[in-house]
Amino acid sequence: MQLSPLQLEDYLLKDLRFSLNSPMTDVPEGNVTYDPLDIEVNADTRMRSTDPLSWRCEITVRSKDEKEGTYPYTFSLVYVGFFKVVKEFPSDRVQQMVKVNAPALLYGAAREAIMYLTGRGRYPAVLLPSITFLEPPQQPQKTASKARATAATKKARKK
Repeated sequence: MQLSPLQLEDYLLKDLRFSLNSPMTDVPEGNVTYDPLDIEVNADTRMRSTDPLSWRCEITVRSKDEKEGTYPYTFSLVYVGFFKVVKEFPSDRVQQMVKVNAPALLYGAAREAIMYLTGRGRYPAVLLPSITFLEPPQQPQKTASKARATAATKKARKK
C-alpha cells in the first residue's frame, strides 16, 4: 500500500435535497427492482490559488427529471472537497490526475449518502452506478475532403 498522490484535506456537504415521490400508502410488496438509475453528475475542479498543487472540486449528483415520476426518490447533493497534490508527482500529469480522481472521491461520499438516505424507508436502498471521470481520448476527425479522397482512391483501385 502507498499513499495516493492526491490528498483529501477536507470536504463538506454543501447542499442536500431529498424527497420520496411515492405516497407512503403505496407500500411495495416482495422484491422491488428499479430501472437503472439515470443521474446527472457535474464536476467543477480547479486550482484554489496560484499553487498548482492546491485544488478544489465541487460535484453535483442529482436524479434526472425524466425518472422523477417513475422512481420513488428525487435527490440532489453537492459536495465540495479541498485537495493537495504531493510535490513528487510529475507536474505535467497533475491536472489530469486531479480532474479524474478528485470528483471520484467525492462521488463515493455521495454514493454513501444516497445509500444511507434511501435505506431508511420501505423501499430498497439505491446504489448509485459506477462512473468514471476519465475523458476518452479524442480521435482526430477526418475532414470531408480527406474522406472523399479516400473513397475515390478505393473506387479507383476496384476498377
